[in-house]
Amino acid sequence: MNLKKVLNKKVLTDAAALSVGSIAAEIVSGDKVAGQIFKTEDQQKFVPAVPILAGLLFASNSNNMVKMAGYGMLANAGGNVLKNFVPEETKTSLGIGNVMLSGVDNVMMNDVPSAPTLNGFTSSSYDYTSGSAGELNY
Repeated sequence: MNLKKVLNKKVLTDAAALSVGSIAAEIVSGDKVAGQIFKTEDQQKFVPAVPILAGLLFASNSNNMVKMAGYGMLANAGGNVLKNFVPEETKTSLGIGNVMLSGVDNVMMNDVPSAPTLNGFTSSSYDYTSGSAGELNY
């Protein structure tokens, strides 16, 4: 694999534009934009459509950076919409959502405080810094 082909100017600017589009989708779907358009409880179901429509509008632009930002908006908004249809058990098993609070992390971290290799030894026979071990004899 040639690193110069992977990390060229076009790839990096496209990646940056996709990232900006993803952030823009979050902003557009927030209270500042979509919250001002759809104010009632009944209208809230249309909030996910706002970044999708904005992404489609930007993706049809002739400027490549704007087009890639539109693709980033579409990817973010589409993923958020699809996550609503995934069952909770599947989200947990795949690690979608808050990964640090998932069951896997809790199982892996439960025994750490009681692990003797991390807490050290409690027996005085292993304490080589005590006076009885001869450490302090000069």
